[in-house]
Amino acid sequence: MSKSDGLRVYHGSRELAEQVIEAMRHLRRRPPGDLRDQIERSANSVPANIAEGMGRGTRDDSLRFLRQARSSLDETRHHLRVCVNDKLMNVKTFYRLWNRSSAIQRMLASLMFEMGRE
Repeated sequence: MSKSDGLRVYHGSRELAEQVIEAMRHLRRRPPGDLRDQIERSANSVPANIAEGMGRGTRDDSLRFLRQARSSLDETRHHLRVCVNDKLMNVKTFYRLWNRSSAIQRMLASLMFEMGRE
């Protein structure tokens, strides 16, 4: 079992990624360009970076990967805004995913704060 397996932020971000992928399957119409691929990659990158960061040997390495997870989460949130603003996604789905991503954002910030204090 890896260190990330015991973290709520890891499991929550995995669930968010799954929910984003499912939401992309039910868009109202085909998204422009490669938006679907971009949002799925950024959403999957969050738990992947958390897992990799927690597997690193040093605090600085771990924090670097957690910062990358935070950046991927920010990117995912941007793409969610694009989807709702372009009316590809209904508002209810947007807010469900947005609220979930906000909770992940707070958990990630808390973990990074705690790790930085060690």
